[in-house]
Amino acid sequence: SQSFTVHAAGYDAYGNYRKDENVNWSATGNIGYVSPESNSSSTTFTATQEGTGVIIADHPAPSVTDDQTGTITVTEAEVDHIIIRNAPNNSGTPVGDTTITADDQLTLYAAGYDAGDNYLGDVSVTWSLASGDLEPTISGSGSSYIFSPTKAPANGVIRATHAATSSDLTGTITVNVGVLASIKIRNAPNNGGDEVGTVTMTTDDDLVLYAAGYDADGNFRSDQPVTWSSEGLTPPVSASNTSTITFSPTKPGSGTITADAGNNIKDDTGAITVRPGKVASLTIRDAAGGLGNEVGDVVMTLDDKLTLYAAGYDQYGNYAHDVVANWSVSSGDLDDPDPLTGTSTTFDPTTPGTSGKIQADSAGIADETGTITVGSIAYVLIRTAPNGAGIELGDTTLTADDSITLYAAGYDAGGNYIGDVTVDWQSTGTLTPSISTSGTISVTFAPTTAPATGTIIADHSVATDDVTGTITITPGKPVGEITLTPIPAIINANGSDTSRVTSSVIRDSDDNPAQGALISVNVTPQIATIIKPSDAAPEISGYQVTVNSSGYIAFTLQAGTTGGTATIIANSVDGGNAYGDTTLTLMSLNIVSINALSTTVSRGQPQAQVNMRVQNLGGETVTIQTANLTFSGPNPLHSYDDDYTVEWTENITSIPPGSTVTLIFQVGVDALAALDSVTIDGEIAGEMNGVAVSDVGAETTDKWLVQTQAHLEILKVSTPVDTITQGQKNIPVSMTIENTGQATALITTDSLTFWSGGTPVASDYQIFPNPSNPDSVRGGEQTQLNFSVTVSNTATLGEISVNGFISGHDANSSLLPLEDASADTPDSWFVKEAPVVGVISFQPSQQTVTQGQDAPWYLTMEVGNSGGSAVRLDSARVKFFIQGIDRTDKYEVLYPSVFLGSGTAVLDTGSVDSIKFTIQETGISVGEATVQGRIYLTDMGTHNSITDQKTTGITVQTPAN
Repeated sequence: SQSFTVHAAGYDAYGNYRKDENVNWSATGNIGYVSPESNSSSTTFTATQEGTGVIIADHPAPSVTDDQTGTITVTEAEVDHIIIRNAPNNSGTPVGDTTITADDQLTLYAAGYDAGDNYLGDVSVTWSLASGDLEPTISGSGSSYIFSPTKAPANGVIRATHAATSSDLTGTITVNVGVLASIKIRNAPNNGGDEVGTVTMTTDDDLVLYAAGYDADGNFRSDQPVTWSSEGLTPPVSASNTSTITFSPTKPGSGTITADAGNNIKDDTGAITVRPGKVASLTIRDAAGGLGNEVGDVVMTLDDKLTLYAAGYDQYGNYAHDVVANWSVSSGDLDDPDPLTGTSTTFDPTTPGTSGKIQADSAGIADETGTITVGSIAYVLIRTAPNGAGIELGDTTLTADDSITLYAAGYDAGGNYIGDVTVDWQSTGTLTPSISTSGTISVTFAPTTAPATGTIIADHSVATDDVTGTITITPGKPVGEITLTPIPAIINANGSDTSRVTSSVIRDSDDNPAQGALISVNVTPQIATIIKPSDAAPEISGYQVTVNSSGYIAFTLQAGTTGGTATIIANSVDGGNAYGDTTLTLMSLNIVSINALSTTVSRGQPQAQVNMRVQNLGGETVTIQTANLTFSGPNPLHSYDDDYTVEWTENITSIPPGSTVTLIFQVGVDALAALDSVTIDGEIAGEMNGVAVSDVGAETTDKWLVQTQAHLEILKVSTPVDTITQGQKNIPVSMTIENTGQATALITTDSLTFWSGGTPVASDYQIFPNPSNPDSVRGGEQTQLNFSVTVSNTATLGEISVNGFISGHDANSSLLPLEDASADTPDSWFVKEAPVVGVISFQPSQQTVTQGQDAPWYLTMEVGNSGGSAVRLDSARVKFFIQGIDRTDKYEVLYPSVFLGSGTAVLDTGSVDSIKFTIQETGISVGEATVQGRIYLTDMGTHNSITDQKTTGITVQTPAN
């Protein structure tokens, strides 16, 4: 092909050359191609085909006029030679020696060249096989040829021949087999033998198979490792990664074998039919064709016939066919079978009591039957008498007092008695004693346990066994002592109360509960009547009660209206010697309860009320003759009656039928009565229609505790201050008292007394008892009474004794008064005139504070100076007392250093000012606290020290929950 280059020269509107311009290039007429095609000032045209056309230069600016060449004529060049290449249009390479597989394609191109080796284009040639065995046949024409090999291995050379010039040859083309595409199961290796289709074989044969591999064109590659499996064959074929297997069948049947190379590449054989091999053993059976059963031990009667067949089997035990055999008696004294030769024979015995075995022999291959027994025992029956007499024992009932003897009668298959035979005897169920006896013709059963059920079995070593019907055992006759227990043993003679009488377990002579037996019950005298259950046998004298399933009797008696003691007798009916008796008391008068109005009394107490509730349970009025209380305890046999006087205060003399009355008693306690817990009971006597009735002991008693009388003593009177001034307020005083008795003391009056010498000066003081002061003191305990005292402005000066007064009475009786007017340890204080400079008041910011409180509270002390000179505050202190104990160290206090009003430490004459104590943390002790405030001053005129104090009180309480 030829080529030339053109340029795009640019001109202005007047035809003046400017420069070469970048344009887009194209060629028309399909005569060749330009390169490059765009954005270039020049391009090269290469002719490729005969024809005419032009080259166009297209400037991208629309205002610029485009241009094209004149007509370009392309004529065909003369081909000088050709080259076979592996790509079109002079690309690729010349085809030399090449190796491909049968799966590949090889495309060849005939490139034409002129004498100067200029490529003229791919040219049409004739294609043929120059040498070798390539397939398919190489034949065709055109500028290219596609070779798709089908044979491998193969090799050869392909020729391309141009009509006007020379030809060209490829190098040697070698074709190898393709990838695995299929397999075939063959009966010889390396593609030998035949593909395996339908096969018929026996269990004596072997079948060797090979997996031959092929590519997609059917070219044999090699025997391939595959996975082998089977369907319907025995043994099943199972092998992996092997190209060959051997199938050795062991059982007749039909199926196929599969070779699987993966990727869905597999092959199946045709149907493989396996038949039995040659006869290797035989078995005597009771049916032809390998059917029926192998003949083992057989028991026959003379009426029976037995046909035997010689079944032949291969080496694996597969039935092959019935074989001709010689038949004979191999052992024993059996009659001969008939015929003696054949595939089968019949044994028809004529001689009873014989046994043995029959043999079949086919050319040395033999078998024999099991033991054949003719005319032997077939079954046994259990009878009630020997030698086939008596009856066959069906369902029967015995008592524990009975016994029975059983016999094992033997029979042949025709039902003929052949004699009593030895068997093994055993029992089932709950029969006692259990039976387990071997090798006897009879057994005796004497039951000992009832109720019981079960059967007795006769077990023969070869014959059919027998079993009795159900044997039911019931108890024997009742014997021995019957214990009767009435609950309650005492009832009221009111015509309606009942008592349930229950017996002990009633037993027979074998100690079995005698359930179902009749027991006769009699009541003497008939002051009570049996109301249930109903009389079990009204036709028998007395009242009959049946022993229940638990072995005892129970019946209910109802009281009449007459009191007394009834004897109850129970004895067995219709044999047996069971007997028992008991008594039942019917009561008319009953003490229901004793009720003391107080749980405690004091020695010397003149009156303590006790009530007695009495009930008439009978049907007539009871006239009361005597009624009294009794005292004992803690041991009921220890009487305390002498410690008490009892007065019956009510005039109740009779109790109507069915009524209850309350008798009231006043009891006096002796001054030396035993200090103990005392049980209070009662007794009453009277008559009903001339019959004496009484009751001793209440259903519900009561108790009280005897105590020494309460006794109040004032142990001490105390105050935390030793000096007070006229007009002082809120002075705390406490009084400790003790009850030295056992009974609780009730306080009615508590107060303080004040004495100047021997003169009472109580009028100088106002006494305020604490509202929380107790109003009672338990026996043996102490308590404290608290008071707040205010001093009058004209109170007697000097030493004053502070004492106390208490009064009340014993809590068990207001008739036992208590009083004490002097403390064992009184206290005192010194009363002085109010100072010229002194504390006017001392008050807390709150009356109640909390234990451990850390919120601040305050104490304010008001101080007055009515003297003639100013005073200076030196210091101030407070102390806290709870129950007389100084607790100041538990409080955190910020002490004042100046007066609140003036803001200085000076209190001028004729003035009143205050100081403030800040309590930053409250102590932990709780109770009524006395707070003592003291101020220390200096007279600024005389420089004398002045001290004064006052007290106040607060309550320290526990925190709220």
